[in-house]
Amino acid sequence: MKRLFLLCILSCLWVGHREIQAQVVVYPALTGRVVDRAGLISLEQRQSLIKLLENYELQSSNQVVVAIVQNLQGQDIATYANTLFRLWKLGTLDKNNGVLLLVAVNEKELAIEVGYGLEGSLTDIISNQIIQNQIVPYFKESRWFDGINNGVQAIIASLDGTYKASDNTKITGTEGYFIPIAFILFVAFLFILKYRKNKFFKQNLLQNSTSNNNYHQGVKNAGRQNGSGNFSGGGGSSGGGGARGKW
Repeated sequence: MKRLFLLCILSCLWVGHREIQAQVVVYPALTGRVVDRAGLISLEQRQSLIKLLENYELQSSNQVVVAIVQNLQGQDIATYANTLFRLWKLGTLDKNNGVLLLVAVNEKELAIEVGYGLEGSLTDIISNQIIQNQIVPYFKESRWFDGINNGVQAIIASLDGTYKASDNTKITGTEGYFIPIAFILFVAFLFILKYRKNKFFKQNLLQNSTSNNNYHQGVKNAGRQNGSGNFSGGGGSSGGGGARGKW
């Protein structure tokens, strides 16, 4: 019996090691206020959003960035959004006043990731309502720019104190669900694997990012200058505040 138990443990560790090796996540470089790696919106639409976000940052110092990726490379959107936010270091170091609007096309998921310093104005409830009311209805009709633009406008309004969440906003997620102990243990095991995978990714990416192309740059190139001038994060961070949704 002990030998069988030991064999199971070794098998799990072997599978976890293979998974870590096979699933190194590559994050896009921060090349501007709108990073569209899926070609979801047109050049004119992207430039319109960039102008809006640039003007808002000049007025408020808050840094709002839109990221559109083709897929999450096997990660859940909460982990991907928080990791990308931290790699890009959105917002300033002293204010932590960054916001990331992330869209994952293949998974049909999106997230609003909020910096520590803005969690009081762009709360989880408001972030959820923005996703459900301002973005998702347009995405269901494949009106990508309308959804993103409305979402950005609502984020700015919330940060300015002019957006109010209604009381009947539906909070999405796993709150209130009964989860068996066995499932909790399984999730904990996956979390450990994911932590090891992310740690492996960061170490590996720091060593090899200089040899990758502009798209596959990762940590070292996150925040480098784009074609029209300098743009980068200011050293901000996020603890996972915001909301996630699907369409």
